[in-house]
Formats: sequence, structure tokens, C-alpha cells
Amino acid sequence: LEVVAFDLARNRGTTNFVVNVREFDPAFDVFASALLLTNTNGFVTANNNNATVELNEPLHANKIGGKSVWFEFIAPANGVLDLSTTNSTFDTLMAVYSGGRVNELSVLQSNDDQVSGFVHSAVSVGVVAGQSYKIAVDGLGGVSGILQLHYTFTPRSVFTITVSNSMGGTVSPGTGSHLEGTQITATATPGNGFEFVTWNGSVLTLDNPLTITLNSNLNINAVFARTQITDDFEDGVFSTNIAWTNVAGATPWRVQLTNGVIT
Repeated sequence: LEVVAFDLARNRGTTNFVVNVREFDPAFDVFASALLLTNTNGFVTANNNNATVELNEPLHANKIGGKSVWFEFIAPANGVLDLSTTNSTFDTLMAVYSGGRVNELSVLQSNDDQVSGFVHSAVSVGVVAGQSYKIAVDGLGGVSGILQLHYTFTPRSVFTITVSNSMGGTVSPGTGSHLEGTQITATATPGNGFEFVTWNGSVLTLDNPLTITLNSNLNINAVFARTQITDDFEDGVFSTNIAWTNVAGATPWRVQLTNGVIT
């Protein structure tokens, strides 16, 4: 394509640009051109021999691929989406994501082999009405062939757990939507110099990890606080559970008793 600039008076610019446009094979090789899955169940067949991996694309199922293609499913209602690559002719990887850009995706479910000894992938993920979900199918180690993606949507109650935390730590897993009755274990991990204090929000408890059965929408927040460190020097030495250090070349700190007072 030749790109030419004109101003408002229709004067043609003096510099033109030539843009080479690549035709993807298949067309849904890239995230932005994901193939929309229609109806609530069915299957699609594709050939990923000429597929590629795009810049900033994640590793699907945390394994090396190289021949990924993309699909999209828009949930007609709350429910569960079952996906399988059974009858494909190569060893598949599969992952389901939320997010609008290939470099800003949150993985919801992923799988390499559904069962040991079988090379097809399968996942089951809770979906929320009206939300878009992107599905990547890749070949383990860059293998390719004929792909079959089977999909079935079943309406079910889905609830969202919203996860947050105060300064000083992190929580895993994060915010997500899950089927009613799903058991979730949230772990609060304090950072250096902090300690876990409590959970608050929909649940008030000191348990960590925290296991919840999701039967309604929940909000949980992990509270962290700076670790309180004290040393009374009664043993005449610096406490070993505190990382006391003396700067090289400086007069070292020491504990001494002067007129009955520890200094």
C-alpha cells in the first residue's frame, strides 16, 4: 500500500510511504483477529501449519509453542465453557484469557494434556454474561497440523471474588469469576519487613491460607503491617533474629553495662 498525505486544501504531500501488508494464514493467527465462536456449542477445524507467535504473546500453559491461533467466545449468560482439542492431529496447548491486548492478558485456565498419555488439551472455565474470552491454541514445541476445537456452553450460576490487599504484601490468586460451589484457597504473602495481620471484607479471619466455598459474590482484603522488632540486649549481645550489621571500617557497635545500665 502506498500512503499519501493531503492537507485540507487537498494539496498532496511531497513524501509518500510504502507499507507492506501481510496476509495472515490462517486469518486468526493473531490476537486482534480472533475467530468468533458462534452458538453455544459446536466445533471448528483449522490448520496451524503457517501460524506464528506475535510480539509479547504469553506462553500458553507455561510451555513453549510457536504455532498459535486465537478464538473468541462471548458468554450469552453466566455459566461454564468447556473446551477440548480432542481429535486434533498434534500435541496441543490451550489457554483461556481475559483482557483486550495480547500483552495485558490475565490467564483464567490453561492445559497441556488433559490426561497423562493423551496429547489433546481441555479446560473448563466459569464465564460471565456479556464478557469476551480469548482462547489460544498452540502446538507444543512448535508442532502443527489439523486442529479441532470443541466447545460447549452450559448456563450456571457464576460468582465473583474480588481480592485486594494493603501495602506490604500480595495475594494469590487474584480477582476472578468462578462457578457456584467452587472452592478457592487464597494465600496472603507478606513482603520483606511485613507480616500478615488479618483478612477483612466479606470474611473476617486470621486463617492464612484462607479456603472459601464460593456461593455468592465476595470481597476479601488482606491486611499487612510492618513487623515489630525489639531487642532488650539482656544477653549482652545483639539479637540473632535481627539483621544487625556494622559498616566496614567504622567503630563497631557493642553492648555494654555502665553503672547498671545497658548501653
